[in-house]
Amino acid sequence: MKIENPEGIIEIVNDGFLSCLRIKEPRVADWPDCEGTVARYYTCFPPNDTRKSELSKIEENISRIDSVEDFVSSGFLQLLKSGVYEFELWKEHRTEYLYNTSIVNSNEMIFNWQNDRIGKNRMTKPYSPNSYYPFGRLLLFTEPFESIDMARVKYYENVISKGRRPKAITIRELNIKQDNEDEGQPMVNTAMYVLDGHHKLVAYKNLKINPQYIVINKLPITNNRGSTFLPELKNLLYWYQQEHIITWGIDSLYNSTAEFEEYLDSYLSSTPRIEEVLIKRIYNISKSYSTRHVQIDEVKRQWFRDRLEQFKKRFVVDEKDLLLSFYDRKEFKTKHMKVNSWNEIETVLEQ
Repeated sequence: MKIENPEGIIEIVNDGFLSCLRIKEPRVADWPDCEGTVARYYTCFPPNDTRKSELSKIEENISRIDSVEDFVSSGFLQLLKSGVYEFELWKEHRTEYLYNTSIVNSNEMIFNWQNDRIGKNRMTKPYSPNSYYPFGRLLLFTEPFESIDMARVKYYENVISKGRRPKAITIRELNIKQDNEDEGQPMVNTAMYVLDGHHKLVAYKNLKINPQYIVINKLPITNNRGSTFLPELKNLLYWYQQEHIITWGIDSLYNSTAEFEEYLDSYLSSTPRIEEVLIKRIYNISKSYSTRHVQIDEVKRQWFRDRLEQFKKRFVVDEKDLLLSFYDRKEFKTKHMKVNSWNEIETVLEQ
């Protein structure tokens, strides 16, 4: 079904590396551990009061749906951004949930360690991520688990125990269809994000009953990705998370938007610490080669040259040291050294 609704508030974007769900503003993001890997990181951002009001309207629209036909006629489609969509009802299938909490998880320890070793975190509203493998039917919560109202969960437990099967609503970008959704998911598809029904899903889990939920499949119109949400996440992610996304996703992100170029140049000019691998990727492609192949795209080479030149300017206008993290192949360990010129970095790259 083709939907023409540019004013829709629900949007899912996959730039080829970073996936993000937006309900007026970013709600959840996830990305690979590194280029070509299966493991992914995931983080969700607590809704503000305006968002809670929008989510309340969503719940009112779909509280009584019992089929795909009910869903299509519920008015919910008016909330979706323009695009091509398919809808499915999934039931009687084992489904796992992934949620994270902004209070504490294993990644909080990583953040604290890096804070102590590297310096003060500069982001204003960071939220800790979780990690997962995209196997089987897996739903990613778009609200932190501590926001779940247990009284509401109890209500749905009573409803389900009496035989009713309330439906949750999920969304994903579907690029490749597969016969058996219980197997590993293709990395070119996004994860399934929960739009509505967190309390219903927790109730199903507590009762050990497989949930029922609508899957909204957004179909790609073209394989050319033209945008990324990363600039919008700069005040929601730790700087080292941003560096991770930039480092391993830069080949997918490089030709996206002017906003991304501005964001990346600002990041390279102001970050207090940088990984050797990020600089090496920018440096190598700007010089027309990479670790995998010769880069024959002159437009791409020039884009990376421009980013490199912007990075070099920081040593002219900023006298602050930059901490370079690199792997010493002679001593077989990661080292950190302060550098205050491009020549010092280039010497490390050549070694």
